[in-house]
Order: sequence, then structure tokens, then C-alpha cells
Amino acid sequence: VSLLKAAKQVVCLDLTDFRPVCSPGSLVENIGNYQFNGIKALKLDVKIGQCLTQLGIERLATRLPNLTVLWIGGSGQMEGQILDPLFKILSEQLEEIFLNDAFVLRLVGHLRLPKLRVLRLHEWGSDLGADLRNPMITDAPLQVLALHSFPFTQEHKSA
Repeated sequence: VSLLKAAKQVVCLDLTDFRPVCSPGSLVENIGNYQFNGIKALKLDVKIGQCLTQLGIERLATRLPNLTVLWIGGSGQMEGQILDPLFKILSEQLEEIFLNDAFVLRLVGHLRLPKLRVLRLHEWGSDLGADLRNPMITDAPLQVLALHSFPFTQEHKSA
């Protein structure tokens, strides 16, 4: 945290695979009331056994007043519910969201993001149509919808 406070030119905070030496609780305490005004993009993982806590995510979100880009990695299926407060806190400012799994969209799709211009989904299933009818998508000024996925079958070429 002290490094982030000193490095005021940082515009992207990447906490993917973040495994702090200190506990998430003490990390939250160390952040305190400091505002990270320069950070515009945040990358998080949501995985089983992840060190991030709901309280930690809420505290971090309230300290990023200029955040406009959010990347969420991991499947989110087991621990994705901790993201709801993050999206609620950032709902008025998010312009770009990158989700590894559409499951996260199912958890937060009821929220309205009035500035959302870009949504990128990496993995999605057959119920994508229902996901795209959520208020997060239908009420947003969306300009870019990027859908990516791994093919169901891959042909292996022999050397």
C-alpha cells in the first residue's frame, strides 16, 4: 500500500493472482482513507481460495474515484457474489468491463451502468441471450460488445 501511495503515476492496478504476505484484513486497514486518484483500471481474480474479501473489495472500490475500466478474471462461480458491492459502488463510473466468465454478468446484470461503453466476455454459454437482456446491457450506451470463447473442438495439426 505504501508503494501505491508513493507511485502516484500508476494508472492500472493489477491484483490478479494477488496473494499478500499480510492478511486481506490488514491490507484493508493499511489502505485507510487514502484515495488512489490516478488509478483508472483495476484487474481482479475471483477464484476459490482467493485472498480478496468482500470488505476488502468494498474498501478498495471506495478509494478509486476515477476508475473506469474493470477486469474480472476467474470463473466467479463459487466466490463471485463478493463482486456485487464492487459493481454497486462503481456503477456510475465504469465505462469498460472485461469478464472472463459470463457467470459474473449473471450476478451483477441487474445493476445499471449509465456510462458502460465496452463489454468483453471471454467465456459464455448457451444462455447468453438472457444475460444480454439484463439492465446492465439494455440500459447502457454500449458501443462495443466483444464475445470470445474457446472452440468446442480443436483440430490438432500434425507436424
